[in-house]
Amino acid sequence: MLKPTKLKTAIALVGMLLLTGCGKADFGAAAGARPVVGLSEDLDSAPEGAEPDEPTFRSAADATVPDQLIVQVQPGARVVLAADDGPKTIREFEMGHRYQVVQIPRGMTREAAIAKLSRRAGVRMVVPNRIYSTTLTPSDSMFSQQWALTKTNAKAAWDKGISTSGVTVAVLDTGVDYNHPELKGRVIKGPDLADKDADPMDVHGHGTHVAGVIGAAGNNNEGIAGVAWNCKILAIKVLSNGGHGTTDAVMEGIKYAADHGAKIINMSLGTSDPSIDPVLHVAMEYAYKKGVLIVAAAGNDRSLVGSPANDPYAIAVSSTSNFWKFEWLSMFSNRGDKVEVAAPGGGIWSLMPSQGAKMGRMYGKLSGTSMAAPFVSGEAALIIAKYPNWTVEQVRNRIRSAVDDKGTSGKDSLYGYGRVNLGKALD
Repeated sequence: MLKPTKLKTAIALVGMLLLTGCGKADFGAAAGARPVVGLSEDLDSAPEGAEPDEPTFRSAADATVPDQLIVQVQPGARVVLAADDGPKTIREFEMGHRYQVVQIPRGMTREAAIAKLSRRAGVRMVVPNRIYSTTLTPSDSMFSQQWALTKTNAKAAWDKGISTSGVTVAVLDTGVDYNHPELKGRVIKGPDLADKDADPMDVHGHGTHVAGVIGAAGNNNEGIAGVAWNCKILAIKVLSNGGHGTTDAVMEGIKYAADHGAKIINMSLGTSDPSIDPVLHVAMEYAYKKGVLIVAAAGNDRSLVGSPANDPYAIAVSSTSNFWKFEWLSMFSNRGDKVEVAAPGGGIWSLMPSQGAKMGRMYGKLSGTSMAAPFVSGEAALIIAKYPNWTVEQVRNRIRSAVDDKGTSGKDSLYGYGRVNLGKALD
């Protein structure tokens, strides 16, 4: 939908074309798009000639682990589940309360297991274990292909000369290639909570791509530039090499990030379930109280925002795509009143693992709200570097206000408050 000012401009241009004798056929050829609508940068769908607007990853079809539950135990209580008593404890961890991941025995339904566990003394909550899956002009050689940095006014932000070297951004994902030349020396190795080891190396590609959008080295005569060139990346692997992980792994990842100096947590992952995950809510509240900003991808199902982006402690980021001068909400992007801001997510160039990548080379182009969220995380790193004493809410409010309004005037269900503008964020 055209805004009033843009509609007036479009009408004026059409009038000028008609007055100069340009007929309909000539107008179509000159504009390369539909009449009037083609003159606006705000579109409801891709213009003719744009690349196919499809996400690289979608949420897992099965939203939960079929034979697992998560039990929250009251403080001071300890629920011991014996092997001969039905559900069996397979993991335990602490976060204010004790949490137990339990296995439902063969022959017992999930409903029966939930009912059995809920009756035990000391049990506060029993929920399914959800499955989460993969959602100055720099001299970098591929900078000209990074349309998103131009559209979001990144140069104006970089011209402020703000260093993000003191800001740590946690990437909860498929891991990060900590040997990549554009990240080397700035990646802090966190745990691999998906494979239960100490090496968060990424052989999938998604996490490295996300980390590159946030903080690939800039102005170094090669490759691409990230939003926050010299920030630190805390790599926490919560998704397997296949791109899937569980509630308990993501929860532990959030706690680890909050306990190890991260100021921002990026979660380019999600489920198609539009309900808030009560277990992750506890973890995100924990992080928030420790002064950590959480940014999450809205999802790629063209429906309502799923968990964890739908949580009140998270900034839900929708995706925009681009062709020539046109920008529109990516067709795959989730939407709804949970969307807080939009950022570029269609056809984004970033890093790929230097070795063993299933997706190929050192650099690659992916699409999804998974690519949009790290733009906001990088923006947050720049804001925090400039205003180190700001609270989480102050940073969040700046992100909301430093936008280019898109779609209908004011906050809407597609772009939220608008598409982020890095230059405005640092004014």
